[in-house]
Amino acid sequence: MFNTLEGRTEDGTFLPSNIICFSPIRWNQKDQRPQQIMRRLSQYSMVHFIEEPVYDATEAYLSHTVVAEHIHVFTPHLPGGISEEKCQTLQRALLDQFMRDCNFADYTFWYATPVAFAYSKHYCPSVIVYDCLEDIWSLKLPAEKLHDLEQQLLDRADLVFTSSHTQYWNKKDRNNNVHLLPATIDRAHFDCARGKVSEAEEQEHIPYPRLGYMGIVDDRLDTQLLADIADTRPDWHIVLVGPTAKMNAAQLPQRANIHYLGNKPYADLPSYLTGWTAAIMPIQEKSHMTSGLSFKTAECLAAGLPVIATPVKAIAAQYEKENLVMKANSAAEFVAATEAILFDGAADRSWMERVNNFLDMSSRDAVTNEILNRLKETMQTVAYSEQVA
Repeated sequence: MFNTLEGRTEDGTFLPSNIICFSPIRWNQKDQRPQQIMRRLSQYSMVHFIEEPVYDATEAYLSHTVVAEHIHVFTPHLPGGISEEKCQTLQRALLDQFMRDCNFADYTFWYATPVAFAYSKHYCPSVIVYDCLEDIWSLKLPAEKLHDLEQQLLDRADLVFTSSHTQYWNKKDRNNNVHLLPATIDRAHFDCARGKVSEAEEQEHIPYPRLGYMGIVDDRLDTQLLADIADTRPDWHIVLVGPTAKMNAAQLPQRANIHYLGNKPYADLPSYLTGWTAAIMPIQEKSHMTSGLSFKTAECLAAGLPVIATPVKAIAAQYEKENLVMKANSAAEFVAATEAILFDGAADRSWMERVNNFLDMSSRDAVTNEILNRLKETMQTVAYSEQVA
C-alpha cells in the first residue's frame, strides 16, 4: 500500500522503516510536538499519523490524506453517540484492517497518548515508544482508567520521553528507559517581543511598571499572593493574559491595578509581552498541576523578560541551576525582585546571554536530534536482546 523507506540515517545506522504514530493532536492543528517529531523522522521513515476519532459517520471508516512526502494522516470516522467500549471496538477494527492492508515487515508504534493503547495493545511492533505530553490527555477518560492504561503502556514501552520535569518524576521509576526532553517553544515567535513588534492597543493605557502573567488563570494561581503584591505596590500594575478555568471572577482578587485581559490568539501574545517589565509566576507551591509552567516560563524568557516565580519544583528544576529565574516566596520578595530589575539592572547582558544559551540548547533541532539518538540506541538494544534470547 505504501512505499517503505530503508530507514538508514546519515551515520549509517537505522531507524524504523514505518512509524505508526497515535496522536491526540490533529495534524492540521497548531504545530506541536507530535508533528515536529514526525516531520523530522519522515526523512528516514514512512510516518502513518493516526488521529483521534471524528464522530460524523453512519458507518465507521478511516480517511487518508497525504500531507507531505512520507507522511500519511489517517482519521477514524465513527457514528456519534456511541459508548466508549463501542468506540474502542470500532477503532480496533479500523486499525486491524489498516495493518492487514499495509502488511508491514517492520514497524514501530509511537504513542503520544495512552488512550490509543486500549485498541492497539494486541500488536507486537519492533519497538514501542511513549512520548508523554503535558497532561493533554487528562480529560479524555476517567483518571483511574487512564492511569491503568498508561501503566500497561509503560510496562510494554521500550523507550519513554517526557516533555516536563513533572512527568519525568512521575514516570522515571515506572520504566527503565525514561528520558526528559522538555517541550520546545516557537522561539522566533516570542523573540518578536524583544522590541520587534508593536504593543497591543488594549494594554497601552496601563501604567508602568507592569508585571505580567501569561497562562491559564486557574486554581494553581496563588490569588492571595497576587492580591498582596497589588496591595504592597498599588502604583504598580499586574496584567494577566489567558483564559479562566476552574474558578469564576468572584474568586479572583479585584483591584484597580490588576487587569484581567482574558484569552488572546497565539499570534498576538508577543504584542502583550513586549510591554511588560517582568513576567511573574505566582503559583501555589502545593499545586500538583504544574505541567506546562516550565514551557510558559521559556516563552517569557524568549521574549526577553525577566521571570519572577514562586519556587515550584517544575520551574526550579529547569531554571534554577543557571540562575535564569528569580525566586520569590512572598509579596515583599516579588517587590524586591522587581525593584532589582527596575533599579539594579537585574536583567543584564550576562543574564541575557545565559538565557540565549539555554534556548539554544533546548531548541527544536536539539530535541529532535536527541530523540533520533535515543531511538537508535533503543533499536540496537532491542535487536541485541532478541538475538541473545
